[in-house]
Order: sequence, then structure tokens, then C-alpha cells
Amino acid sequence: MVRIRMQRVGRPHQPHFRIVAIHGTKARDAASLEVIGHYQKVLEITPGSAAIHNELGIALASAGKADEAIAHFEQALEIDTAFTEARFNLGATFQYLKKDTPAALVQWRQVLEAEPNNVLVLYETVLILATSAETSVRNGAEAVVLAERAAELSGRREAVILDTLAAAYAEAGRFPEAVKTARLALGLAIEARQQPLAEALRTRIALYGAARPLRFTEPQASSLPQP
Repeated sequence: MVRIRMQRVGRPHQPHFRIVAIHGTKARDAASLEVIGHYQKVLEITPGSAAIHNELGIALASAGKADEAIAHFEQALEIDTAFTEARFNLGATFQYLKKDTPAALVQWRQVLEAEPNNVLVLYETVLILATSAETSVRNGAEAVVLAERAAELSGRREAVILDTLAAAYAEAGRFPEAVKTARLALGLAIEARQQPLAEALRTRIALYGAARPLRFTEPQASSLPQP
């Protein structure tokens, strides 16, 4: 399978983007099979392509151009309202570039309505519901439901997923379960040689043992593989 991707080229502070074809099984930054053209011309030729708008949004977000990226993700969704990848990317841009957590949560909840077993989106949503410094967006009960689903889908073998489940338990006031789950996550992190995560979990175990929930003042980037 061949996929269409945006490729950033040019100077660091004056980027422009070209459209390339790559193997669908390769990483986003893999060598291209063919340079198809520059995005301005391609958009003129295919203005109704949700995929092109999504890829352009990804490239612009990678360049820190949040408002322009959002415009293209929204255009992709106008063309195809069921395009969950574009909706996830829109939420990620709100969360990590615009620092607009409520707006991100709206988008990711919509993704989960369509794809309730999407582990990456479950993880990102739980992080907000369980650990956000914004009181208005936290919801411990909802976080537990989503985090338990993610844990089951991952076979309870992913340390980072169990880490968020522990945080959800803590937000819901279920501190003994939070400690137990964080310890399980710590064992998996050590086994996988995930030292930064292991150190963080040791701190969190002490936090939950003192009956205190986890709080992040800044959005936390996903530790899961990106689609």
C-alpha cells in the first residue's frame, strides 16, 4: 500500500512542503517513492481531498504553525466528518500547541464515539481526565472507565497504560488500587528498561501512598507509538 505524505523542506524558519508517496508500512519520515508535487499546486488540483488537508495540517503542526494546521484539519473534517485521524490530529494540535485542553477533549471524545477501542486516544483522553491542572475538565470516574478499557486492550502489559490507569484510580480517590497498579507498571517499566518512566512511577507510588492525585501543569506528550 502506498500513502500520501507531506514532507517538510526548505530553511528551518522558512519551511515549505511537498507531497510524496511512501510505502504505507513505513514510518512517516521514511524515504519517499516519488515526489508528487508541492502542496499549493496539489490543493489547486484536488481541493476536495480530506487526506491532503490532513497531511498538510500535520506538516504545519510540525512546523509550529498551529492556526494554519487547525484550519486544514477542520477543512478535512468538513470534507469527511468521519475522518478520525484528522479529528485526532486536530485535538492534538489544540492540546500540545494551543494549550487548549477543553477543545482537545471535545475532539478526542468524538473520536472515541467512533472508535471506542483506539488505545492511543483512550490514553490521551485519560491523561486529561485524570491529571489535568484544570479542575473543570477532570473526571475521575470517566477516566477509570476509559483507562481500564485501554489496559484490557493492551493485555495489561504496557507500563505507560497502567501508569495512566493508576492516575485515574488516584483521581477517583481509589488510592490503594492506584498504588497497586503503579507498582505493576513499575515492574513492567523495569523489565522493558524504561528508566525515565520507572523513576516517575517510583515518585507516583509515594504520591498515591500519601493519598494525593497526580497533576500536570503542562500537557504531557504521548509515550505511545504514533499512528
